[in-house]
Amino acid sequence: MKIAFLGTGRMGSELARHVMKSHDVTVWNRTAERAQPLVDEGATLADSPTAAVEGAEVVITSLFGPDDIRELVIGQ
Repeated sequence: MKIAFLGTGRMGSELARHVMKSHDVTVWNRTAERAQPLVDEGATLADSPTAAVEGAEVVITSLFGPDDIRELVIGQ
């Protein structure tokens, strides 16, 4: 299954690591360097939220709050 993670802070990274054991994971974070450890462990880094969710069967957001999610979804 292809899964996209938007937000790779502490919680998003741990969730992504768990899912990466059995699924194809693409990650995006506002600060790309914060997603690099997941890329080093096998995730694919997307350069935008739109690229991250393209073709994904499941999208998981782990962002700070509703305003950030709203901005990300509506602003893209």
